[in-house]
Amino acid sequence: QNEQRSPPIVSHDREESEENCVVLALQRPLLMDNEYDEFLRKDLSSLNTFDLTRIRVYEASKPFIKDSEELREQLHKLQVKFEEREEKMKHFTNSLESEKVRCLKLETRCTELSKENERIALKIQHNNFKIDNYDSVKRERDEFQREIDTV
Repeated sequence: QNEQRSPPIVSHDREESEENCVVLALQRPLLMDNEYDEFLRKDLSSLNTFDLTRIRVYEASKPFIKDSEELREQLHKLQVKFEEREEKMKHFTNSLESEKVRCLKLETRCTELSKENERIALKIQHNNFKIDNYDSVKRERDEFQREIDTV
């Protein structure tokens, strides 16, 4: 990896040079874990302001970086779950639509069968009337025939 060196500080004013170190340390990428470990092995009094600032920024930001990584993982898991549920929802919506069409067809068929049933019932009723009427007409005819035969 690239070894990062602290930039030279040109200012003669100590306060301004420390301020520059802080600004420069914040502009650089954070320390890597192995770099931080190397700095901790050294005597902290031997480090310059730039490196000390980078260490403190690393220490202050490490918990937030860890939390943000966990949150990213959770977000990814939630996005995957959301996409899976969206797919299920699409599937269920499609199934529902096909069931609605099927139900409508069955309702139409049921109405047709009910009407046909009514027509058949009327025909049966009409045929029963004819049969009943035929029997009574035949009886009357037979009676008239007997009367004629007796006369």
